[in-house]
Amino acid sequence: MCGITGIVNYKMNLLNNLDDIELMNNSLRLTGSDSEEGYYSEKNVLFGYKGRDNNKQPITTKEYSSYTIICNGTLYNSNIVKNELLKNGFTFENNSDSEILLKAYIHFGYDMVNKLNGVYSFAIWDSQKEELFLVRDRFGIKPLYYALINDSLIFASEVKALLKYKEVEIILDSYRYF
Repeated sequence: MCGITGIVNYKMNLLNNLDDIELMNNSLRLTGSDSEEGYYSEKNVLFGYKGRDNNKQPITTKEYSSYTIICNGTLYNSNIVKNELLKNGFTFENNSDSEILLKAYIHFGYDMVNKLNGVYSFAIWDSQKEELFLVRDRFGIKPLYYALINDSLIFASEVKALLKYKEVEIILDSYRYF
């Protein structure tokens, strides 16, 4: 089991807010003591990852240093996608679904989602374009929650991580049904 968190704000330098992503990431539910955490920070984006799958995340490509991914999930057709990428000249450091997703995005762009079969939620940051690509599987089996607050997009794979962000206001719905 793993989880992802992120904050994107084009108008604010987020490097001064690293505590926000750490607080969100620390709330992710994992059992056992063997979990790993990873972070990515840039002026307008913060990513957090927590997992136990020996899948060091976030992943930033070495040959294309402007792309970074965090991913929660499993690709059922990873071998098919990977083989197509290998035929197109891509190389892989490991067999992780996250690396396959990232390189599929680099090669196919947004259309890469049409090639995927699995349960997943992931975020890809393109540093060069300063663009976020945020995706979840068609049925939402791997959830992805988000909130737009002021100028920030906050997202996470668990609601409680969103609630840890300082500007999220919890409002109870008082509708009565008779």
